[in-house]
Amino acid sequence: HTRYGTVTGVQTCALPISSRNVSCAGTVTAAPVPTITAAPSSLTGFTYVMGSGPSAQQSINVNGSNLTSDITVTGSAGYEVSTTSGSGFGGTATLTQTGGTVSGMIYVRLKSGLAVGTYNESVSIASTGAASQTVSCAGSVRNNTPSNSFMATWPFTTDT
Repeated sequence: HTRYGTVTGVQTCALPISSRNVSCAGTVTAAPVPTITAAPSSLTGFTYVMGSGPSAQQSINVNGSNLTSDITVTGSAGYEVSTTSGSGFGGTATLTQTGGTVSGMIYVRLKSGLAVGTYNESVSIASTGAASQTVSCAGSVRNNTPSNSFMATWPFTTDT
């Protein structure tokens, strides 16, 4: 049972010849709470035409304090993440804590090879003991439909 606040007590020490009472006093303080922050909380505008993915990347600024483990960033079905701008994208990325602190960037992009559609999903940011953060991501893969503007003049007529 852990108790926070001031603690006092008496400890009896048995010595070979006699017993002595030793008074002890001290303060027990709560351990600092691990914290993660991520900004922005949402990313929008990920897009590409089918067959030309992935999308351009966007970034998330991630900070952590009082951490006891590294921060793991997890992508989703439609999004992949990296700690390196322009490369190293995959399902997860790790920001390494040093002395309980993290300050870094995560890069996110809409995965290549997705079907035409809308992808409104989230990226998860977590570390042991800290409240997880999520960043919502919104994007789409568009169909590569050729323009039919020439059909606007149908039926064709000729001036002779």
